Amino acid sequence: MKVVVLGIGFLGGYVLDTLKINGISSEGTNYQNISNSIKLNAANIEEVEKYLISVKPETVINCVGIGDIDFLEKNPTIAYKMNSDSAKNIAKICNKLGIYMIHISTDSVFDGQTGMYKENNKVNPLNIYTKSKALAENYVQDNVKNSVIVRTNFYGFDKKNKWFFNWIINSLSSGKKITGFTDLIFNPLEISNLSNLLIELTTIKYEGIIHLSSNDFLSKYDFIMKVASVFNFDKNLIVKGNSSFQVKRPKNTTLDNSISKRILETPIAPLDLCLKNIKLNFF
Repeated sequence: MKVVVLGIGFLGGYVLDTLKINGISSEGTNYQNISNSIKLNAANIEEVEKYLISVKPETVINCVGIGDIDFLEKNPTIAYKMNSDSAKNIAKICNKLGIYMIHISTDSVFDGQTGMYKENNKVNPLNIYTKSKALAENYVQDNVKNSVIVRTNFYGFDKKNKWFFNWIINSLSSGKKITGFTDLIFNPLEISNLSNLLIELTTIKYEGIIHLSSNDFLSKYDFIMKVASVFNFDKNLIVKGNSSFQVKRPKNTTLDNSISKRILETPIAPLDLCLKNIKLNFF
């Protein structure tokens, strides 16, 4: 089996490393020319086809996309090109070549009014980013038969020192006060755990839509408090607050993960254990 990871960013990099650790033949691509990856513009369908014909993978994991919500709200053309059109191109070529496609979507395609969303619940995206991701889901469903759309939310230590988890660590370790939003509820997976679940999907070839999420439902405030507890940071630095963004975001993006727990053998690791492992491995 050979697996190609398109989009070696935060998640894609973890997935590629996990594939290699498991001894699975794999390689990754990136829009930019970075080490350990092949340069590929997924918005160019000719490039996608030429590359996949040459590599002949059994599975493609599509992590291509931009998630900067504020930037994309001001640049919708870029949002739809990178998040939607790229997915359509990859789907078309995967279908043409008989390649199984795993497409990474987001929990934020829902409007956040209720939470505990099931795979068959109607999406209602609130901003340009989520609209582009919802459109990408439609493109995948319409253009490739052998595929799965993975809705998820994830956290973890980023070696490039970006994203939410690193912001928490950097802020609290330097004694900086931060606000934890009590009105934003989610159930994210630790990124290594998510990577292992995705690799299991490459073996069982599940088709349709699947929600990959943890069993821990909590607010951003509670999440930060959990991090502070495990890392022994001063909890007095964490202030409760409500979210206020220029670009509208969903409040409750919790996902029902009952289907994934029924069909996948990889266990979903609890938050406390994941945080302890991160501390042990990176600090």
